[in-house]
Parts: sequence; C-alpha cells; structure tokens
Amino acid sequence: MDYGQEWEHAWKEHEEHWIPQEDAADYVTHSSFMSINSDKPVRTEEEQEESPYPENILTACFYDYFPYEGYIDTYEIDENGITTVWEEWDEDEPDYLFFAHQYLRPCSILTRKKRTNGDDVYSALMLNPPDTTSYPEMMVPISEHRVVSGIPRKAITFVEMPYDTDQHLKSAFRHPIGIPDSMFPFSWKNAITHEQITDLDMCEM
Repeated sequence: MDYGQEWEHAWKEHEEHWIPQEDAADYVTHSSFMSINSDKPVRTEEEQEESPYPENILTACFYDYFPYEGYIDTYEIDENGITTVWEEWDEDEPDYLFFAHQYLRPCSILTRKKRTNGDDVYSALMLNPPDTTSYPEMMVPISEHRVVSGIPRKAITFVEMPYDTDQHLKSAFRHPIGIPDSMFPFSWKNAITHEQITDLDMCEM
C-alpha cells in the first residue's frame, strides 16, 4: 500500500535511528505467553515471588461481583473499617460468564489446591479493572476485600498490563498516513465553487 512519500521518508528515518530498549530481550507478548501458559496451573502470589510472571502480564478472573449484604454471612470487619468477605465459587455459573468482557477483572491468586478428581481450584482476591466507569455496580468498594475460593482453572486467565504493548513505547513509529487529493471525487471537495460543480456536472452528462 502506498502511504505517500512523506510517510516513506519518515519510516526510513525511523529504521535508521531506532534503538531497541534495554529490556527488550525480556519482553514477552501476551499472545506468546498465552500459547505456553493458557492451560498450565496458575502460580500463587507466594510462588510468583520466586518465579514471577513477566512484568507486563497480570492474572485475571472471570467473576460476577455483587454486594455481600443479605447474601453472604462469612465476613469480618477490621479495626480500620475494611470488610473482608469470603465467598465460595458458584459451580452453576453460566457459560457466558467466561466470555463476557465485563466480568473479567485482575485478581491475586492466593492458594491452589487439588480436588479428589485431580482438578486444581484456587482462591483469589478480586480486584477492580482499570475501567471503573462502564460497570460501576460491579466494582468492589474501597472498604471491602472480596476473597473467592474454589475457583476453577477455566475462570482464570492472563491479561496484558494496560499501556504495556509495543504500540505504547516512546520509541514506536508514529506518523500520519496522507491521502492524495486525487483519490477523492472532485464533487466531494468542500473548497470548490458552485461554478466548478456546475462545470463538472455538465462534463458528466
């Protein structure tokens, strides 16, 4: 595709002067990470102290938050007014939960246990996503810690840290793509006179 001479010149300048970041060799793309780890056991926070995930990768859980009042009776309020709620994973969660973006949130994996059938289940501290405005009713209040246990592996995945992809690097190539005037029909241009439009219409008859 022809992006124009100005764009081509800017790209060549970028290629000639571009220098990779110092930690570029350690960077792992989300897609590469998922191709290896999508079905492996998820490391707990304690395990990550010795064997951390890449800095740009976060653990995330599919979870439908709801206020604890009237639903959960296992909670504790500390001297600072922080309420810690312990909740058991609902085995009857609908399948759409695992595909709907609004249910995906960062989470800290606290424990991993193996059931008698061999499946791993986890407990996790549920955190709020970066977007706190789209679904405000699903945000965990500042005064609450929500800990869920019995989470199946399919409810846990990995996401990229916001603004950590290649396109957000300061050294990434950025330049407007120009469009030559010749690509637009003459009648589309808003800087032509009524007489020019009339002449064009006469030519097309």
